[in-house]
Amino acid sequence: HIPGALHIPLGVLLEPENLKKLPKGKKIILACCIGHIGNLPIIPLRLQGFDAYSITFGYAAWIKNYRCTDFFNTALEEAKTSNYPVEK
Repeated sequence: HIPGALHIPLGVLLEPENLKKLPKGKKIILACCIGHIGNLPIIPLRLQGFDAYSITFGYAAWIKNYRCTDFFNTALEEAKTSNYPVEK
């Protein structure tokens, strides 16, 4: 668990009672396991006035010495040299 984090499952995140739990005027950082699902609610949240972002590579990037960190870093480096669009 990330200290200070609020756990709201993706399937119910956009329900009115859960949106009331989110702070307006503060960054909201979404974290899923490896980052791909955490991106899904960004646009709906921003359209409702939230300053929402997703952690690149999700919760896995937050965990020190996660077993796939080397794989993720290698994939990023390869993407840079292959002219794939990469945004940090």
